[in-house]
Amino acid sequence: MRAFRFFIVGAMRSGTTLLRHMLGSHPRIYIPEESHFIPYIYRMYQRSGMFPTSWFFDESASISEFPYLDEYQPVTRLERAKDFGEQLRWIPRFYGFSRQEISAFVEQKPTYSEIVEWFFDSALSHDILVSEVEGKNLYGDKTPHYVREMKTLRKIFPDAVIIHVVRDGRAVLCSKSINKRRVPPDTPEAQEIASHLLDLYPGLDLYKAVKLLERDDLDRAELWKWVGLPDPVTDARRDITLDLIGRLKELWKGDHVVVTVDPRNVVYKAHIWVNDVRSGFDADLTVRYEDLVLETEETLQRICLHLGVDTHPQMLRYYENKNLPLFYLDGRGRWPTNQDILRPPLRDNIDKWRQLLKPDAVAAFEKVAGECLCQLGYL
Repeated sequence: MRAFRFFIVGAMRSGTTLLRHMLGSHPRIYIPEESHFIPYIYRMYQRSGMFPTSWFFDESASISEFPYLDEYQPVTRLERAKDFGEQLRWIPRFYGFSRQEISAFVEQKPTYSEIVEWFFDSALSHDILVSEVEGKNLYGDKTPHYVREMKTLRKIFPDAVIIHVVRDGRAVLCSKSINKRRVPPDTPEAQEIASHLLDLYPGLDLYKAVKLLERDDLDRAELWKWVGLPDPVTDARRDITLDLIGRLKELWKGDHVVVTVDPRNVVYKAHIWVNDVRSGFDADLTVRYEDLVLETEETLQRICLHLGVDTHPQMLRYYENKNLPLFYLDGRGRWPTNQDILRPPLRDNIDKWRQLLKPDAVAAFEKVAGECLCQLGYL
């Protein structure tokens, strides 16, 4: 018999994905894609006594309950509601059920917790990346923003363990602010090619063109269209242009990491981090990202003790697990960009913020978040 055992919550960019893949590599544990719906649909269910099946299938379903999905940049209430609705539309695809199947189950008058477990049963049975389904008898959920909904989670699953993942807020600020872009080349040849292309096509985005040329799923005609160059042109001129872009790609090797932090938003971001961290202080277990990376085995032993399972060697080699759902689409149908999860924990990421954040941004963040940073041992 399978049982719902734990939730992983935390501020964004705090390492919840890393922990998800480590725990999901355990032969007894299954963690599907982020659920997003559990506490919010519960409140609708409590008010009406009916499970709102239409939410997951009907584009016109009324969005009357949604989370305060407060990103680091404020967005309007309508935009948050629309974004949340789009995420819910992906749940049936992630979890592998049809409207008829969930409707038939709901007609049996199950409790809300039983409905949630049915979702997870469906996800596991349809998961093509899990070959040993029978061994997976413990369910977990990783949805970071549930850190603001812990009271509701405890009402639904009073016996579930809530694991709160925290990370140095300055590292979180840095992670949310990093952009990778190509740097204008310094070599004379590259400068000459770039200048020539811009003379031919003044509106050409060289960085976009070079990135598109790296895609192996576009032929040259399609690539020309995606770059947005004027059409029609002769095949010869198009091929010469693309050859020049290709040479530029060879000369522009690697990405340059740029951290852009709007000083006006540092204080706002600090408040969001503090609120999320403090919301998680009532969790059953707090796990620091830094400990998960630097003292992985000991930290996993502590987590497994709370979950009532023995540790397993596969958890330390999560990046080798062929049955781990690393490549699912995200809520908007895009492939995930977090490629760090394909390798062992990156120790260099812990203190990267010290080199990339400017001192004034660090000082402004610490002014707001200093108390929390001290409580967690970061100051």
